[in-house]
Amino acid sequence: MRRAVIIYAVLGVISMIAVYFSIRDNITEKTWLLVLAIVALYFVSGWQYLRNRKLYWETFKLEFQEDSFTRSAHRTETVTIERFRFGGFREIRDGLVISTKANRNALFIPDDFTDQDYQAIKQIFESWTAAGD
Repeated sequence: MRRAVIIYAVLGVISMIAVYFSIRDNITEKTWLLVLAIVALYFVSGWQYLRNRKLYWETFKLEFQEDSFTRSAHRTETVTIERFRFGGFREIRDGLVISTKANRNALFIPDDFTDQDYQAIKQIFESWTAAGD
């Protein structure tokens, strides 16, 4: 969440600087309305992003069964990968990329979990990889 707030703040400041430099010779009352509209646009879009992100994590589920796992969340397709289709995983900066035998980038699991939960998820996938299923 903090990363999103920083991104929106930086983009807002950059936009304001760009608008100022493009119209600095012709600043009028209407110009200030444009500036306020840009600020409002960033506020509303940032608020909408944060609200959707919160809803996503409130509904996020990663369920492991003996022979498969399922990922579901708000506004995303529920994905189930059977263990016999599991092709491995790789860790990237923002989480884990799950591969199937047919698709190298089948599913992304973000690292926004607690460290203990993230390591437990990673261990399950490591055991599946070691078992060679």
